[in-house]
Amino acid sequence: MRPPLSYIPLLPATTGVVVGILAAYYGLPAWWIAALLVGGITLLCIRGLRPIGGLLLAAALAMGDMLMQSPPQIQELSLPDDAGVYTATVDDVTCNESGQHLNITTRDSAGVRFKAVITVPSLIPEINPGDNVELTAKFTAPRRDD
Repeated sequence: MRPPLSYIPLLPATTGVVVGILAAYYGLPAWWIAALLVGGITLLCIRGLRPIGGLLLAAALAMGDMLMQSPPQIQELSLPDDAGVYTATVDDVTCNESGQHLNITTRDSAGVRFKAVITVPSLIPEINPGDNVELTAKFTAPRRDD
């Protein structure tokens, strides 16, 4: 004799979480869970079936878990190929024996903004946060050697 499902109240939630983890791991698109949700809501509205509520809960949890587990989309960094003149605002300055280390935010005429850390190998002139600096630089994306 099988026990009734009321003995396992967290079965829909557990099923949803497991399905979401597996769907994110295997890279399945989220539209199939959205279609399951829409179909379940339609059946619930038309037929008034109670077991569909558990299915909807499982599908909603699966979709939420799938979206949480999926890796973030990394925006491709596009940098100019040659050296250019950039105007930047100094956000923070750290001084030590090797010079001044500036955290800057660039302003480009093309609307490209990015943050960078540059080193000025001198303590003169003293640069303060909020100062505007102009620099000639060729930026490259960071890379891993291993």
